[in-house]
Amino acid sequence: MYKNLLFIPFIFMLILGTLLAVSSSSWFPAWLGLEINLLSIIPLIFYNSKNQINEAAVKYFIIQALASSIIILSIVNLPHLTNFNLNLNVVTISLALSIKMALAPFHLWIPQLIESFSWLQALLILTWQKIAPIILISSTSPNSLAMLLIISSALLGSVGGFMMFSPKKIMAFSSINHSGWMLYSLLISWNLWFFYFLIYCFISLSLMLAFAQKNITNINQINTSPKTPLLKFYFSLNLLSLAGLPPLLGFLPKLLLIFNLLKTLYSLTLLIFLMVSSLLSLYFYMKLIISMNMNPPLNFTNKPMLAPFNFFLFLNLFINLLIPPICLLLF
Repeated sequence: MYKNLLFIPFIFMLILGTLLAVSSSSWFPAWLGLEINLLSIIPLIFYNSKNQINEAAVKYFIIQALASSIIILSIVNLPHLTNFNLNLNVVTISLALSIKMALAPFHLWIPQLIESFSWLQALLILTWQKIAPIILISSTSPNSLAMLLIISSALLGSVGGFMMFSPKKIMAFSSINHSGWMLYSLLISWNLWFFYFLIYCFISLSLMLAFAQKNITNINQINTSPKTPLLKFYFSLNLLSLAGLPPLLGFLPKLLLIFNLLKTLYSLTLLIFLMVSSLLSLYFYMKLIISMNMNPPLNFTNKPMLAPFNFFLFLNLFINLLIPPICLLLF
């Protein structure tokens, strides 16, 4: 119990670092916030960790520290640069932030590292740790660079998940794909991004908590572990929602973003790329769902689930199926 209390200050500092980074009006306090955030998450990753997780934590720290070094070197040079070099420096900072949040094409490091982390650690890295970098990128990146990051993340995040059967790697590539959508939503409207981010976090939390509770590290384990048909339906529903299939919850933010894209003719090309990325991601999600449901379960037992998880399961089904139609009727 006392050991758990020791990590409360680190959680507080993690939140403080993110708030400092996103609320700063100059680059140095923003960089300082990113560093506080990094130094706070490392102890949380090492908590109750095995050797494999410790090694992944060191790799994560090295990658983040490298990106931070690029950012601080660029910040130091800002006052002494001409207009051309200033633009180049801003691009360098944006690319370093892309490394921090694993935007494509700087995403190759995250699937392997996520595979080594626990589910709760993976959830923290794929959700909270993206907040500060994505907000800083949206406020500083040139439009052409931002569009390149959006398109590459959406497409490569979808294609990367094609041959994956590890749930953690699937969630990592899904996060890369959604990062592209979220970056564009943030360029349009803060409220739209916040709405998208909340829904993405809810769906990711729903899946990762279920994977953690059932101790699933490979998608085939869903067919070999004791379960109920309702749990299999729960996994299928949330994967489809994560893919943005209508009329589920994950489709709502994408629909609002598509409406905004249609208002501006110059964004039609971007809309096509984003729609193609959604279809590609839907393909590999459907492949997993078909594999999960077509194969007969082994050693099936009607083992009851824990009461808190059972409640969360029904709450999730209610939100996924009923909230989207209600929201569409209201709007």
